[in-house]
Amino acid sequence: GTSGVPPSYFSYNITSWVETKEKNEKGLPLANAKSMQVGVFPLFLEGPTRYMKLIKDDEDKMADMYEKVLKSGLRDDFLKMYFLSADLTGQSYDMGRMMAFAAGWLENQSIWM
Repeated sequence: GTSGVPPSYFSYNITSWVETKEKNEKGLPLANAKSMQVGVFPLFLEGPTRYMKLIKDDEDKMADMYEKVLKSGLRDDFLKMYFLSADLTGQSYDMGRMMAFAAGWLENQSIWM
C-alpha cells in the first residue's frame, strides 16, 4: 500500500510454473514455481505493532508510525480506539477464518479491549 503502515499478511498467486513429472502421495502432479504475483491484504494492527517493537528507541520513527496508523483506517475516531483490521469486505474466504465472522466480530474489524 501507500499508507506507510507495514502490512501483516500477503497472498501469493503462482503465475508460471514447470511441471516436474513427479507426483505426490495422492497422485497429483508436482511443479516448481517460476514466478508469482504478491497480493497484500487489508491492514491489520499486527503489522505496525510488531514494527514499533523494532523501532521503540527511535522517538521520531515511533511518532511517524503513530501518525500513519491514525490516518490508516485502523482507528475508530468515535470510540478513540483501534480496529484489529481494516474493512475486509470483498476479500476471498481463502484469507482464513476471519472471513467467517461479521464485521466487528472476533478477527474481522473488531475492537479488542
